[in-house]
Amino acid sequence: MPDDNTKRPHDTFFKKTFSDGATVLTLLRVKFGKVSDADVARVERADDEAVEHFLERVLTTDSVAAVLDG
Repeated sequence: MPDDNTKRPHDTFFKKTFSDGATVLTLLRVKFGKVSDADVARVERADDEAVEHFLERVLTTDSVAAVLDG
């Protein structure tokens, strides 16, 4: 079994495929409906680490604000 520091093949695929703001915005719209222009701009400005955080939070929160501010 690989240790926590070993990259798995799907990790690279995931990061290349889903590591942009467009995916975050799609998930926000599907789950919460309309996303404000300010929130769209915030997602579009986000760095890769923030995008990954947003992708994780969208699964467990109950509002756009909770995703972006959490």
